[in-house]
Amino acid sequence: MTFEIGLIFLVFVICNTVFSYRAGMKEGQFLGIVGLVSMLKDHNILKNKNAIHNYDALPLPVKQVLEDPEKVLMESE
Repeated sequence: MTFEIGLIFLVFVICNTVFSYRAGMKEGQFLGIVGLVSMLKDHNILKNKNAIHNYDALPLPVKQVLEDPEKVLMESE
């Protein structure tokens, strides 16, 4: 009976590790993008969204971050 319990525990730990890693990776990427765009806006690099080549083809989350990164960051918390 202890071998089965140990095996179940090991499978649980492995699944927990995999799902935690994936969630952390997605959250880290999102916060990295928001931080980058905030820095670019602070230094007035992103002065006009119309100056960005092919702006209409960008995905919606990227457009939202480019338009108001502070609002997106506050909503994510």
